[in-house]
Amino acid sequence: MQTVLTWVAGISLLLAAVLSGALNSGDRIRANYQTEQPAERSLRVKAAGVCLAVGVVAGLLAWALS
Repeated sequence: MQTVLTWVAGISLLLAAVLSGALNSGDRIRANYQTEQPAERSLRVKAAGVCLAVGVVAGLLAWALS
């Protein structure tokens, strides 16, 4: 069970980083901000937040089971 939770946490945190744009360079972030619609940005940020929450909870549960 701990292994599954660790994988879920890792994948969720990686997905949150990709969705939030944390892995992009400054030029890419600026270009995305200028061409992105506000509704799309809001949806992407909400999805990143959900992935972050799932990753943190799964990570804490995996740590508690160890």
